[in-house]
Amino acid sequence: MKKLLISLLFLLSFAVYADTVQKVEKGEKEGSVSKNWVMDILKNGHVDNVAFFDARPMDFYNKQHTDTIGYLDPDMFYEDGGCEKAISMIPKDKIVVLICPGPRAQESYQNLTDSAANGGCGYSGGNVYWIRTNVVYHKDHIEVK
Repeated sequence: MKKLLISLLFLLSFAVYADTVQKVEKGEKEGSVSKNWVMDILKNGHVDNVAFFDARPMDFYNKQHTDTIGYLDPDMFYEDGGCEKAISMIPKDKIVVLICPGPRAQESYQNLTDSAANGGCGYSGGNVYWIRTNVVYHKDHIEVK
């Protein structure tokens, strides 16, 4: 019985491990992630410790978006209190990937992580990344092309 219980606990811990990402595969530019890494995560389904945020401008988001990922309006950084609002949206216990087919994911990353002296928010959680890639938006998921 004891061996059975230990075996079950081992399998359960493996299942939990399988649904989390242990390492970020970084891209070539500062703060970016590799396209293959993102594609693998999306292909394998829900991952507990990775959160994607759509970083397209609001007018593009309103035309078509996915309900299962977050939205970080890149224009909020230029509003009063924008940094505080953006930082409050970032889950501290997850790997956050800002995603956009254009430059807004990288721009949002820089706005979040640049120091206040350089015009940024000064976020230093170390868990925010970005990717610029073609995305197909479905109601319940995204595809990276």
